[in-house]
Amino acid sequence: MQLKTDRLLIRELVPDDWRSMQKIAIDFRKSKYAIYDMSLPIENEKIAVLTQQFAETQLFYAVLFDNVMIGYICFHEERGNYDLGFCFHSDYHGKGYALENCSAVMEYMAKERKVKAFTAGTALKNKPSCKLLDKLGFTLKETELLSFHKNANGNGITFEGGIFIKSESCNMIEEVFKNRKLNREKLLSFGFEKVNNGYIYHTDLVGGQMKLTVTIDTEGTIHSGVVDNTSGDEYVLHRVAGVAGPFVGQVKTEFETVLEEISETCFDPEKFKSTQSKAVIAYVRDTYGDELEYLWQKFPDNAVVRRKDNRKWYVALLTVSRRKLGFDSDEPAEILDLRIKPEEIETTVDHIRFLPGYHMNKKHWITICLDETVNIEEIYRRIDQSYNLAQK
Repeated sequence: MQLKTDRLLIRELVPDDWRSMQKIAIDFRKSKYAIYDMSLPIENEKIAVLTQQFAETQLFYAVLFDNVMIGYICFHEERGNYDLGFCFHSDYHGKGYALENCSAVMEYMAKERKVKAFTAGTALKNKPSCKLLDKLGFTLKETELLSFHKNANGNGITFEGGIFIKSESCNMIEEVFKNRKLNREKLLSFGFEKVNNGYIYHTDLVGGQMKLTVTIDTEGTIHSGVVDNTSGDEYVLHRVAGVAGPFVGQVKTEFETVLEEISETCFDPEKFKSTQSKAVIAYVRDTYGDELEYLWQKFPDNAVVRRKDNRKWYVALLTVSRRKLGFDSDEPAEILDLRIKPEEIETTVDHIRFLPGYHMNKKHWITICLDETVNIEEIYRRIDQSYNLAQK
C-alpha cells in the first residue's frame, strides 16, 4: 500500500526503517505523555528486530514528509476490529500531519479492506491525542484504569484511559458534514442554544422514547449522543455496524435525518478542499479579519478577498482545469492569484512553482497551485506582499 496526500507519502513499513523508528522512540520518551503508553525499545538490535516484526504485519505504515520518516500509523486487528495507533516526532507536531495521515489511511482501510469500525485508546489526560481522535470522528465509549510505568518509589503510575470508537454512525456524521462549513449565524434560528463551549441542540426521537443531543464546539467539531428517556442510559446500537431490527433502524433513520437537516440549514458548502486552500482561508481571516467573497454567479466556486479600506482584491481563489494552466491534465486544480511587483515577474515566474496570473493582468499578478508545490510559509509571505500592494 502506498498513499499520497497533499503533503505526505504513506507506505508500508520496511525493516530498513529501524533507525527512523529509533529516533521517533527516543523523542517520544522525552514527552510528558510517555508515562501513558508503552515505550518502544531504543537499543539498536531490539528496535531493528521489532521494526522487522512490525513490517511483517503489513498493518504498520511509515509516514514521510520530504522523504523523511516523521511518524507512523498502525493497526492491531482482532476478529475484524481494527485498533488504531500512531506516533509522530515532536518536530512535526501541531502542523496537521497526524490528522492528514490518519484520515487518508482510515479512508483507505474502509474502502479497500471494508473495515466498518475502528477503535483507539489513549489517556484522557493526553489532550492532543483525544483532540485528534475527536477530529477523526471517534467517540468515547468507556474508560478503564491502566498502568504502564512505575514512579521513583516503584509504585505503578495509574491513569484513566479512554476507549474510543469510530463506526458506521461516526462515518455517517463525517460524510454528512463533509466539505461543508459551519455558519454560526444560522444555529440559533435552527434551535441551538449558545453555551460556554459552543452550541447545543436537543430533540426527541422515536416518539419521545429517545433524546438526541448535538453539540458543536468552538472549533466547529460536531458531537452527538442518544439517551434512552426512560432509563437515562446512553443508547449506542445505532453506532454499531451490522446491528439490525425495526427499532434500531428507526433510531438510525431519525438520527440521520436530523443531522442532514442541520447540515443543510446551518452549514454552507465548502468550495475549496485542499489543505493549502484551507490554510490560506484561515490565514487571511486570522491575520486581516477578511473572508472569501463569491462575486460571480457564473463561477460560483471562485472567490476573492478584498481589503476593508479600499475594497481592492489581494487574493483570488479559483478552481480551474490544470490544462488551462499549461499542464497536460484535465484534473481540477485549486489556485491562488496574488499581486506582485512588476519588476519581480521575470525572476519569479518559472511555470512550475509560480505561473503567470490566471485571468489577471500578468504584469501585476502571479498564480500558485495549492498542491504543495510551494510551501505554505512562502505562500503566507506572498499574501502579505499582495495585501500591501493592494494598498496603492
